[in-house]
Amino acid sequence: MNQSIKVLIADDHGLMRQGLISMLQEEKGIEIIGTAESGESAVNLANEKSPDVILMDIVMKGMTGIEATRWIKEQNPKIKIILISSEVSKDFITTGIKSGIDGYLPKDADKEMLLTGIQTVMRGERYFSPEVTTLIFQDFYLKEKDGKGLPSKKTTELTKREEEVL
Repeated sequence: MNQSIKVLIADDHGLMRQGLISMLQEEKGIEIIGTAESGESAVNLANEKSPDVILMDIVMKGMTGIEATRWIKEQNPKIKIILISSEVSKDFITTGIKSGIDGYLPKDADKEMLLTGIQTVMRGERYFSPEVTTLIFQDFYLKEKDGKGLPSKKTTELTKREEEVL
C-alpha cells in the first residue's frame, strides 16, 4: 500500500488555505498535515512536520514564499515545493527557480491541475502550468529570434580565399 503524500499549505489568506484544504482533504493518498500563514511559519512547520509537498504562496507578509522556499530547500532539499500565485510573472518564475521550486501554479488552477502538479513533483519531475510554460517559451523564443540567446558557433579566422574575396 502506498503512503499518503503529506501536504503543507502556506498562504497568508485564510480563504485560500481553506479552499485548498477543501479541494484536497477528501483525496485518497493525500494528507494535509498543517497550514502556515507566513513564510516564517512555513519554514518552522517544514522542519517540525517534514511534509512531502508544500503548496507555497509567493506574496505573504514578512518572509515571502520564495525566501521561505530557499530556507526550506537548504535545510531539506527532498521537500517538494510548488509555488502558487495569483500572478504568473517572469520575475516570480525566475526567482522561484533559483530558490529551488519544483513547480508553479496560478491560483486559478483547477483541482485536476493541482493534483497533477502534486503527483508530478512527487515522481521527481518539475511541474509548471501551461501558462507558465508558455511564458517561459515565449521569452526563450524571443531571445533566440533576436539573436540574444545562446551564442552560435562562429569561426574567428578567415581562410585565405575569404580574405581575398573581402
